[in-house]
Amino acid sequence: MKENNIQKISIDFHNTIKILPGDFERIFHNKLPSWFCGLLTWVIGRPNQKIIKILRELVNEKKKDCEITILTSTPKFWERRLKKWLSRHDVPFTEIICTGPIKRKLKKLKAIKEKRIQLSIDDDLDSAFSPENSIDILKAILLGNYPSEAV
Repeated sequence: MKENNIQKISIDFHNTIKILPGDFERIFHNKLPSWFCGLLTWVIGRPNQKIIKILRELVNEKKKDCEITILTSTPKFWERRLKKWLSRHDVPFTEIICTGPIKRKLKKLKAIKEKRIQLSIDDDLDSAFSPENSIDILKAILLGNYPSEAV
């Protein structure tokens, strides 16, 4: 199978596949450091069943023509725990890239470019797409609440 026929998708983990319960995100968005919210997501987060269902349907529909990369700013030493969580919740994925929290946006954009990702799903506009580092065929789906001028 040619690489050109494979649909390449990246999806973030925190606040995308695993989300904080109830109004927590709405109330505390941009009021707490991102590293703290990431830690809270590990502790009290729950699976985003809607996104997981879409990923499963996409994989079932596309069969082998779809690669899903979990692209997260989770530190590398959490990767094993992340794999267990994804398996426990039956989240389909081809690979995991843990960029770590330092320079995470640049590292995510670099991975998107290197892996030739065509669709990026993230809760952070700057991690999903950057005009300075644009990729001709990249499309992005943003999850979360954004002011209209940000999109």
